[in-house]
Amino acid sequence: MLDPHGSVAHIVAVARDVTERRRQEETLRARDVQLQEAQALANLGSWEWDVRTNSRTWSDQLAKIFGIRHDQVPPAFDGFYPLVHPEDRSAPQR
Repeated sequence: MLDPHGSVAHIVAVARDVTERRRQEETLRARDVQLQEAQALANLGSWEWDVRTNSRTWSDQLAKIFGIRHDQVPPAFDGFYPLVHPEDRSAPQR
């Protein structure tokens, strides 16, 4: 803050302790690594579908199961069907 002459009269500082937030983020990262390892060991994958935006998120292991790189994962749920064997498509479509 400046005085009427333009010189610094006061300094205002704000500090925030982010220790707890960083601890929580580290815990989440560790659990994510554990989930990825468990999926790899069990040869299982997971995915999420946001029906509002028709967007998807696949685990790395699921992409591996389908034989594609993670950057080749279809951007929308409809892109999943071509990856499923034709004889197996009726169940997911229901």
